[in-house]
Amino acid sequence: MDRPVPFDLAAEEAVLGSVLVDSEWINQLPLTPDDFFSEQGKLIYQSMQNVEVPNQITVAHELARTGNLQLCGGASYLSHLVAILPTSLHADTYAQVVKNCAINRRIIQAGSEIANIGYSNGDPAETIEKCNKLLAGVNKLAVRNTITNSQDAALEAMDRYSCLREEAPGIKTGLDYLDKISGGIYKGEFIILAAESGIGKTTIALQMARHQAAKQNVLFISLEMSREQIIDRNIGSLSGLGAKLLRQGNLSDNSLLRVNGAVDAFSRLNLYLLHGRHTTVTVRAAIEKMLANHGLDIVYIDYLHLLRDKGNSTNERIDNISKELASFAKEYRIALIALSQLNRNSRDRATKEPMLNDLRDSGALEHDPDRVWFCTRKPQYLVKQDETNEPKLIVAKDRLSGATGEIIMKWDFSHEQYTAPIELNEAKE
Repeated sequence: MDRPVPFDLAAEEAVLGSVLVDSEWINQLPLTPDDFFSEQGKLIYQSMQNVEVPNQITVAHELARTGNLQLCGGASYLSHLVAILPTSLHADTYAQVVKNCAINRRIIQAGSEIANIGYSNGDPAETIEKCNKLLAGVNKLAVRNTITNSQDAALEAMDRYSCLREEAPGIKTGLDYLDKISGGIYKGEFIILAAESGIGKTTIALQMARHQAAKQNVLFISLEMSREQIIDRNIGSLSGLGAKLLRQGNLSDNSLLRVNGAVDAFSRLNLYLLHGRHTTVTVRAAIEKMLANHGLDIVYIDYLHLLRDKGNSTNERIDNISKELASFAKEYRIALIALSQLNRNSRDRATKEPMLNDLRDSGALEHDPDRVWFCTRKPQYLVKQDETNEPKLIVAKDRLSGATGEIIMKWDFSHEQYTAPIELNEAKE
């Protein structure tokens, strides 16, 4: 027996009446015309959005202009909406009922489409990808667009600020001068760590992830290394033996003891690994699974150009990826650090140092992140005899504070990782 789809016409009429009584609600309710089940509701709400101040006169005029006034019951129906309204004070409550029904209708629709995809008996990986896209679309609708007044915002701020006497709010990276400049990283931030190939951005990301995973839940997504390679690099660093020696085998008794100690230390970290081919849809699914099963504070993606999202051009593809990753950080209240390749434009400049517009393939990588960090070193042909060529970490963008700076990195040979003991330039606002 067919079951009726979820809808509530009384709530829909109460929303419409509330806007007609108090036009300010049109900018505060988390609704679109498609959230309304009734065709009248869709057309009236769209007209309300089209006019500057929605009321009975302006909305009736807009409906008449588009030829929909009589279809919606005429001006008398607008008067009816106002007359039946108990009060407009609870418009947000009525709107949530309408939104919930709309989301549940879309869940039913997605379920039907998922069933059809399953019956098509296609490739399982492609089938799961299509299903994930459908569910991701529904999931976006469930995010509430709450509006906070200044009084509630002030109370929330005081709760956060009261903690500052006991602890610094930022999550530390473990690189001393980077933490001094940046104050650590924060949940809700989208950060780009960019470098040319071979400079060491994966090494930096892994050591930051290990440092943070002592206290935070960290998900490290590698799109170019196997799980064994990721583990070997971590154990090689923790043991002080290096991943190369581990892979060669023939370990001495002392080396094996060091490996066992490193494995024990690694097992105590809250570090979760994911590898293989992925898109932003499967990344979203992994984030939601982590949040449900373990909790999640930080995500690393190594590296974003290898995400397999589609687009009409490389620029469009990277644009879409950048915007999705930025939205994940805000939506799920996590810090998301994405590694990125740099183009080689800097080699043609006198300074040879990277700039924001050197981020490869898309201007979105310059605009979307809250922070951008570059790791760079001099081209070898510019290195003078007997000169060390240590890499620099450049804080190129910080949306919150505007502070930038440059840090000389030192290579710790025994643990195959960087330290940041020297601040080259004072942080500047």
